[in-house]
Amino acid sequence: MARSNRGRNDRIGGSLSSTLDAAEHAASARAVVAQSLSRRDEASGTDHARSREQNALTDRAALTVLYYATNGANWQRNDKWLSEKPLNTWHGVSTDR
Repeated sequence: MARSNRGRNDRIGGSLSSTLDAAEHAASARAVVAQSLSRRDEASGTDHARSREQNALTDRAALTVLYYATNGANWQRNDKWLSEKPLNTWHGVSTDR
């Protein structure tokens, strides 16, 4: 019986650890999104090049949220994700340009 309780306690501890990891990832994602949106707002204007930059920053923020929400650090392939490299260089991401 003690063995089954220990296993249950391990599962509870593991769940708590996973919950804390998810909360940390969510906080990181929120920070990156806020930074990207701030950059986007700074680049706002009617100029077409600025519009493309705004879209790229919004796309980067959305992909960052996806990465953290799906535990991207443990993906089999996450090459260049969260880097400052162009989005089309991130593994599995394609863009219009």
